[in-house]
Amino acid sequence: MEYAVGSFNLIAYDPKKFASYFNKVWQNDIQLSVQLCRRFQIDPAKIISHREGFLLGLATNHKDPEHWWKYYGKTMDDFRQQVKTILDAGE
Repeated sequence: MEYAVGSFNLIAYDPKKFASYFNKVWQNDIQLSVQLCRRFQIDPAKIISHREGFLLGLATNHKDPEHWWKYYGKTMDDFRQQVKTILDAGE
């Protein structure tokens, strides 16, 4: 089975099989970003992915993390919003 995401293919990837792992990584990434935003007073709206950085001319050409997140219906906007929600709640 092959899943095409843009010009990047994940061959034989089973999103259901790896959902638990994905959710752990997603939450860890959010918590790290919350800590970094607090420590360095970063607006969550300024968080960019590697792919977005490349499109802005700030990073090398990678497709991450969007190429993986699409399997779980997640976007960078979702990520930024979740970080903002936690920061706004003072958690």
